Amino acid sequence: MNHSSIYTNSPGQDQVLRPYTRLMASASHIRLAAPYFTRANEIVEAVRRGAKVELLVGLNASTQPDALKQLLTAGKCSIRYFTDDFHAKIFLFDGVAMLGSSNLTGGGLINNREAVILLDQPGDEERVHDVEQFFIEVWDSAEVLTQQVYQQFKDVWNHSSRAIRHDPFNNLKAVVPATVMVGSAHKTGQQLYLGELQKTIYEQYLPAFEEVSAILVDQRYRRPEFIGVPVRIETNRFLNWVRLEHAIGDEAWQKAAVRTPEDRKRLIMDLGGKWTSTDSPRIPDNYLQLIGTLQRGLGSPEAIRACSREELVEALMCIHAFLEQLRFTKGGVEALPAKFWHNNDDNLQRVQNTLVHLIHGSDDFAARICDVIYDPKYRIRVFGRFCALELVGTLRPHETPPINGRMAKALRYLGFDVRAT
Repeated sequence: MNHSSIYTNSPGQDQVLRPYTRLMASASHIRLAAPYFTRANEIVEAVRRGAKVELLVGLNASTQPDALKQLLTAGKCSIRYFTDDFHAKIFLFDGVAMLGSSNLTGGGLINNREAVILLDQPGDEERVHDVEQFFIEVWDSAEVLTQQVYQQFKDVWNHSSRAIRHDPFNNLKAVVPATVMVGSAHKTGQQLYLGELQKTIYEQYLPAFEEVSAILVDQRYRRPEFIGVPVRIETNRFLNWVRLEHAIGDEAWQKAAVRTPEDRKRLIMDLGGKWTSTDSPRIPDNYLQLIGTLQRGLGSPEAIRACSREELVEALMCIHAFLEQLRFTKGGVEALPAKFWHNNDDNLQRVQNTLVHLIHGSDDFAARICDVIYDPKYRIRVFGRFCALELVGTLRPHETPPINGRMAKALRYLGFDVRAT
């Protein structure tokens, strides 16, 4: 009968850190869950060597903001969180599981007396599968650690020692897993939409866009038309070309297999070389002029508030995702402005306020998109999720990738596991 090893941090050689560091250094897919988190070194190294890492933590007094910051700046590490009712410690590595009492802290991995079982023996497969399914369940119910949530947590954490009569972490929006307590994880439709949107933007679109952009830059696959233009803008055009010239038809992207990073890189490099030399890059002759029109009309809150109805829609029509709605507009391009204003009660001020909030607001970007769809104060019609993503990504490419449905389908064709509709 096979027996899995037990690690307890007892005197001798059975520190939890020993199998943890070995597996962190070799696994390609790493999933970690621990309510207390202070140790980031091994995770940073795993990310740097190309491992896919998913980290689930608790936001509380025992989790250190500096450790989270190391991972937020390392890239390619998906981080989700709970604020309470989360106590599981699970480490998963390519079909191997560590399960027990250790947190991702110096105490849990080295100093404290712990009890951690390593499931890596023949016959452990079913148990590992059960642990993996549990991780997926709690991971799906957690929320994305955005920069805004991180900053709020850091501010609360830094002031927690001054709290005398109340728990300052109560100031964070509660995020808890489903438990036996009825309604413990109930969320409204708006909360569910926001959670899924954050996961799609920050864990799918943004890292995929960054990966493509990095390859284009590293391999010098840049076209002369985009000299002085942010690389994300050229990435947008590259993906547009991939969709129109290579991912032709729906089956091309719908049936595309999810690829490994190495396979994706080879394909992107092959297409990137063709992109730099093609005589048909699918770039409109007036593309840079369109970006200029967009910048002049919507590039600042003051510019937006100075726009007339005609000027505002002229700027919006520089965005492909907005023009795509012509498919559903009788009368074509000439009819789209009238349709837009009719569906928005001809209310110029409300549309201006919404665009100022969406493009130039300081809240989490995904939350601002959610406002445009759900909040009566900001809601506008004939304006969808991809309109917001492409609009803000074009004007503020440092904040979010300029992506629309065409780009998302190109990313699927290239082998990224992203939502394409």
